[in-house]
Amino acid sequence: MLFLLNLYAEPLLWTLLLLPFAGCGVLLMTGRQPGHFAGVLACLMTLPGLLISAFLWWKEGVPSFSHPWFTAGGRAFTLGFLPDAPARSLLLIVHAIGLLVQVFSIEYLRTDPARHRYFAFVQLFLGTMIGLVLSENLLQLYFFWEGVGLSSYLLIGFWHTRHTATRAARKAFLLNRIGDVSLALGIFGLLAAGGSPRFLLMAPLPEASWQTLTGLLLFGGTVAKSAQFPLQGWLPDAMAGPTPVSALIHAATMVAAGVFLLQRIYVLLTPTALLIITGVGLLTMLLGGVYALFQTDIKKLLAYSTLSQLGLMVMGMGSGAAPAAMFHLYTHAFFKAGLFLVAGSLIHRLHHAPDPQDIRQMGGLARKMPLTFAAWCVCAASLAGLPLTSGFLSKDDMLHELLQQGHWPQVAALLLAIGLTAAYLARQGRLTFCGLFRAETSLYNTIQENKLLITIPLLLLAAGSIGLVFRPFDPFGALFAWQVAGPSLGCTLAGGYAGWRLAGRELATGRFLKPLPTPDFFHHEFAVSAAPQVTAPDVPPLVLRRPFRPLQQLAVAARFTDTKLLDGLVNGVAQAGLGLAGLSAFLEKNLIDGLVNGSAAAASGWGRAMQLLQSGRVQRYVAGAMLALLGLVWWLNRELIFF
Repeated sequence: MLFLLNLYAEPLLWTLLLLPFAGCGVLLMTGRQPGHFAGVLACLMTLPGLLISAFLWWKEGVPSFSHPWFTAGGRAFTLGFLPDAPARSLLLIVHAIGLLVQVFSIEYLRTDPARHRYFAFVQLFLGTMIGLVLSENLLQLYFFWEGVGLSSYLLIGFWHTRHTATRAARKAFLLNRIGDVSLALGIFGLLAAGGSPRFLLMAPLPEASWQTLTGLLLFGGTVAKSAQFPLQGWLPDAMAGPTPVSALIHAATMVAAGVFLLQRIYVLLTPTALLIITGVGLLTMLLGGVYALFQTDIKKLLAYSTLSQLGLMVMGMGSGAAPAAMFHLYTHAFFKAGLFLVAGSLIHRLHHAPDPQDIRQMGGLARKMPLTFAAWCVCAASLAGLPLTSGFLSKDDMLHELLQQGHWPQVAALLLAIGLTAAYLARQGRLTFCGLFRAETSLYNTIQENKLLITIPLLLLAAGSIGLVFRPFDPFGALFAWQVAGPSLGCTLAGGYAGWRLAGRELATGRFLKPLPTPDFFHHEFAVSAAPQVTAPDVPPLVLRRPFRPLQQLAVAARFTDTKLLDGLVNGVAQAGLGLAGLSAFLEKNLIDGLVNGSAAAASGWGRAMQLLQSGRVQRYVAGAMLALLGLVWWLNRELIFF
């Protein structure tokens, strides 16, 4: 069996890589002809990849491959595959969630005339993501890294007729370019210091200062791709794309690429670099939790929750808990994708509402959509870290690793983040699924459970959020100890109780939390008119008590950084580009075109003047010759004449 695996491993890996690109090409070339079968065709192109990745994940000892690529500066660079354990696990997750999201999208986008283009872009994303995961060196990874950014731009701006969607896509593209430049400079620094870009041969650089700078430049790619502070502003705005896109690339796979990069380059990171990485992750984790607590839009709430969870992973990486951080990356993919698809299921049924994404207009949906509610309960419990869920296992491992290494500030921040997570989930659950429906009664009477193409992916992702899936014979985790799990569970219960009471107070008084202001790059998918006015003259006293007030102030400061500095930088670059374009147009029109047009005009005028001399009459030619001869004689004898 091992011999056969070694013999067929490389063809299988090439098949994994090329299948999505083939699917993308077929869907783009056929155009709208496949119609409703475009989604089925896309799923059929993804299913073999899922089976192959499951086979490779099940088998251990899959060999790596490399081939000569090119030579530059006397150094040979290779192209190949590195299917180690982290890569095989992420491959399985990308294919599994990619297939479920595409099945969900068949019904979700059934009436969209450009669905063939949507599924082609999804196939392009899957291909570039698979290439990124399998890359065996930094140069190859960077090539697919750019491809992931391109496909993300195309999917965010899929509804390109909506101005806010195109603006959100441009913002994501530009902010990710900042990280891409940083990553490219880090690769150049690594090569300049004599380091190897191959992950298997990567070793610490000789000079600590150079190694710190190189590591931080490489980390810049993670900051943009995984939406870390201060480049986190693009992720909530990216919710302008279709909800399945949010589940696929902004919760489960694309944003995980930055954490995966940290795992690949971990050997290059010095203690100083790890300290900075820890601080960035910790700040992002807390800011995401605070922002999520103040959201009234169901998708933006989940987007800020993703920010918080990504910050947790980055903090774990920087604190030396890399295995626990990677494990949380795997578990997070399932329950967060499930929560986004639950939001999509609700939006799909409430699309006739003035604002189908406003949780203030929901309520009582558990009775109408019991399967969607059950999926939300399991996925939310996993995100909150309740026992017997996958989120409990990964967060318990993270706490245990941090405690073992004596990182008490990180432990305290993580416990606070756990409490915030439970608070905003309990608030969302009560406002969305419990109580009475707060929009029109006639709309509530038409709500029912979605079709199987939507509910089955929800239930499968909820099943993947159960702890037994990851550790079948160890539901509480190998590192379980009440000294670790007790404080975590206490923070979860306390935060959940506070969020539940907060939602009850909002419902009783009609004074909902004021959403923290965010850049105006967001647009609801099905909004047809302005949402009913739900004023919030006062904020409930609970959110003004400690520790919420300093966290709220920190969130406002982060918002200032996002809207004034980062958006100002993006807008300034755009204005500078427009100014340069105007100057270029002026110079081209008046200088370059002026020279060309002036030369042509001069030649034309000279031709017309010469035309006057060519009348065709011999008498005029003789008279002209005589005048010219007299003028020449006068010129030669002008001194004699004057003196």
